[in-house]
Amino acid sequence: MAWGYRPYRSKNWSHSSAIRPAAPAAQPAEMARIDAVLASPHYSSLPQNKQDFIASIKQQAASKGLSDAQLKYLASIEKSLVPVDSSWWNATDAEMLRKREFAKNYYAANGYYSTVVVKMTADPTFVPDKALWDKMWDNNFINARYKRFIEGTKIDIGEIVIAKYSYGSPFNGIVQSITYNYHDGRWHFGILTFETGEVRHFKDTEVKPVEKKARKPRSKKVK
Repeated sequence: MAWGYRPYRSKNWSHSSAIRPAAPAAQPAEMARIDAVLASPHYSSLPQNKQDFIASIKQQAASKGLSDAQLKYLASIEKSLVPVDSSWWNATDAEMLRKREFAKNYYAANGYYSTVVVKMTADPTFVPDKALWDKMWDNNFINARYKRFIEGTKIDIGEIVIAKYSYGSPFNGIVQSITYNYHDGRWHFGILTFETGEVRHFKDTEVKPVEKKARKPRSKKVK
């Protein structure tokens, strides 16, 4: 080296950075945990993003260890695959089955308990443990909407009704369809309106039956 020559070094260079640690080797224990998740009978019920995560870390774990964040997320997935205690559930109780179906559809429409909803949708026999079930039903919103759901509607398909939006003139028509909307908790009607000849959609609060006038009894003629 010529006298006075100084090799170029970036301003971020340091003696500690000059020595880089070797990439961590594969961890058999981590590989075994990933394989156990993949072999779980409940694996297919996991959301797609979690299945994608497992597939990605399986490739990574084959060459190097997982990060602390990855291990933490893996642990949460492992926990979700632990068999649930469903001994409290009575699969022959019609009311419990109806509430299960309602809770699944209600929370799917409103974006809560997504992990549980995915499992309930994938497996018709799956129910959460008793503590989580009670938590799902421990709020006024779902109970009020369930009450409205089981009460149904007093209007039937084929009935003539008057329907009116919050604006404009009312319509007269015949009910063609009735469905329950889990998002807004209302009954919705498809009504063939006489004024337009088209099917228009209204909420239950916008529809009322046409009042039938009672017929007056015919008077008997006096001979």
